[in-house]
Amino acid sequence: MVRATTVRLRRRRKGAVAPLMGFLLVFIVGLLAMSVDLGRTAVVRAQLQNAADASAMAGATALGTDNLIRANPSQSTDIASARSLAQKFAQANGYDLNGTMRVVLDPNNDVTVGSLGTPGNLALALSTTASPFNSVQVQAKVDGAHGGLLRFLFAPVLGQNSTAVQATATATVQLFEVSSLQALQGAYGPTLPITMSYTDWYQMVTKQTGRDNYAYDPATGVTAGSDGLQEQQLYPGSNVSSSNNGLIQFGTGSRSNAVLRSQVVNGPTYNEMIAQWPPSGAPPWGANHQFTIGADPGWRATTFSDLATVAASGRARIIPINDGTPPGNGANGTYTIVALAPVRVVFSQKGGKSSGYALVQPAVINDPTVIPSTTKVVTSGQGGVPVVRLSR
Repeated sequence: MVRATTVRLRRRRKGAVAPLMGFLLVFIVGLLAMSVDLGRTAVVRAQLQNAADASAMAGATALGTDNLIRANPSQSTDIASARSLAQKFAQANGYDLNGTMRVVLDPNNDVTVGSLGTPGNLALALSTTASPFNSVQVQAKVDGAHGGLLRFLFAPVLGQNSTAVQATATATVQLFEVSSLQALQGAYGPTLPITMSYTDWYQMVTKQTGRDNYAYDPATGVTAGSDGLQEQQLYPGSNVSSSNNGLIQFGTGSRSNAVLRSQVVNGPTYNEMIAQWPPSGAPPWGANHQFTIGADPGWRATTFSDLATVAASGRARIIPINDGTPPGNGANGTYTIVALAPVRVVFSQKGGKSSGYALVQPAVINDPTVIPSTTKVVTSGQGGVPVVRLSR
């Protein structure tokens, strides 16, 4: 009797395994379904974040214009360009939405243009009222209004058919001071072979010259009118330091008009930069952040017409800023350079010292040969190099 009972109990235990395994199989398949679909959701979210990051950074580059150094600027053109670039780069970074590589971004509703006064302060909200605008926020979405929900593959067996996904990114453009220059094969450097005293430059960027007669717009170029950026005389200089504005010729022993004209209109060549500052073409800043460069004082009549050509081009240029010490006599003199500053030539009139003059104003420069500082953020209207970074 004992053996028979034992056999019956063992058979019952063996028969109970099948429903248990069935239950466990359903549970395991459910976990597998969830892991596959959750993994797929994570991949789409990562792709969506990449699209949002690229979109925000591209949009912020459009805000890196002279409007960043103007008071109460009109940025409608910059904002339109920011939205357009944001949409373009979002579409170029498509994500796998239900088997199709695509992205849906509404530039008017998914892209917000505003300002961040302190990008490093994560508690600071994006302002859409304070100007100038320097940031672009992008919300990239997968939902019913943006190409459809992300459909699950296995989760429908658990009653979950699809999900929405969202990623947000904010990029900010900041202006940094010019740190150095580099020579690039096949490229003209942006440096003007003309120097301005620090006193004159400081008066200009702190708006003490009292002269604001010209404005620059990428669409129309330089025109007469006020734009909030004051001009300074490049020649003959202000009344304070008129003797300190002179000529420089880079990387050549020649003092010919042809060499000077080319460097004024186009900038120094790669070979001239290398010859001036071997071996890389970078200025040899000393421990006190100065370097000297040979002078070629005395303006020439052709310089005025060459600068008029520069003004017509609208191209931002780099000007060496000297410490105000007189350079000495003739080609044997030297200037002590203490900074490199971006400017735009806005006017040049041919004539003698009493009648001819040239004007510049601060500018934002974006040139591959210009190296921005990594720490010195521009805090006034002095102009600088735009650098775009993800800030949120």
